Amino acid sequence: MIGFYMETIENTRFYCRIIQALPASEQQNIIAISPWEQISDWLSTQPCQSAMVRINGEIDIPSPQAFKENKPAIFSRIESDIRTSREFLIQGMPFERCWNIYLYLLLQLMNKPELATLTKMILCSGNGLAEKPATLFCQQRNIVTRYTELANFPNKVFIDPEGANAYSALAKHPECLDLLPAVTEEFHAEWMAYYEAEKRQPPLQARNNPCSPLIAKIAKDTVLPRKKGFIFLPLQVSYDTQLWLNADLRNKEAILHGSRAARQEKRDLVVKIHPAETAPEELLDIAHLQHQHRFFITQENTLDLIKAADRVITINSTVGMEALLYHKPVEILGRAFYQHFDNERLKKYIHHYLFTGVEVRAETPIPEATARAFIRH
Repeated sequence: MIGFYMETIENTRFYCRIIQALPASEQQNIIAISPWEQISDWLSTQPCQSAMVRINGEIDIPSPQAFKENKPAIFSRIESDIRTSREFLIQGMPFERCWNIYLYLLLQLMNKPELATLTKMILCSGNGLAEKPATLFCQQRNIVTRYTELANFPNKVFIDPEGANAYSALAKHPECLDLLPAVTEEFHAEWMAYYEAEKRQPPLQARNNPCSPLIAKIAKDTVLPRKKGFIFLPLQVSYDTQLWLNADLRNKEAILHGSRAARQEKRDLVVKIHPAETAPEELLDIAHLQHQHRFFITQENTLDLIKAADRVITINSTVGMEALLYHKPVEILGRAFYQHFDNERLKKYIHHYLFTGVEVRAETPIPEATARAFIRH
């Protein structure tokens, strides 16, 4: 049996599209698992033949101290998981509350007889408090794991056996790309034309952002086509898990670093606010920094800014990887899974490592063969 662990509504919709693409006989080999009642309720309305496991009901949860005394090694693992979860790090959820959620989900998973035959679990990025106990459950039961993440390239999905981004097996062993087949320049050039056309569409994550008017008010500079040879700094969403887990600095420090570099190199610094930023205080801080350090803030197209820039500075955004596509020097201030990519590795990553054939945020049906390949990946 194969489990789909559905933590967010976005991934739940995507996973359901995968499941619904399969014949009924194959859907019966799938178990949909959700830690949240709202998602379980939504799943119950979907026309799927897969089984569904709700995580609910009463269960006794030991205190952290009692658990530590009985199982110190596992306690250490759980404590680390909690302290690196987005809920604890970014949302400021108290440790005791995180402990209760983690232990509740872990014990529920361990005690579900329906999960005894699981051989594989497909999860999201693995960074959330609901996913970390699922990872530990899989490790305890020797269940194969696959973590999925948006690839930032059209019609592609990142799938990895150990995690997403800097926690992935790819980040630990980028040399695995060297074993993949070479990609011809002709094939890559044809794909680049398709990629550029897709990237000029409005970003989906920016739709219905209540801070869009404030971003437009702050990011009103126009630098193209008159300026070239500048330093380009694309900012990240202030609550982006990658910013907190895989970097020791935030947007403000990146701007200060970029400003110093621009002064030393006698270049302009051009900053682009992430279109999905929803924290007004973050936006106002950026505007204040602009007043102090005199850099440009623009909403112009990211690809055009990359092409016109002399180099790119990023914390660990995938925009840095996009800049590598155009052979731009990239300075990475945090930890990024692509930091050891050269041009050949980048092409192999895009065309061979990433799963091709499905768009996570789309609503279109997925071909049966593609769904089957996704599950077997």
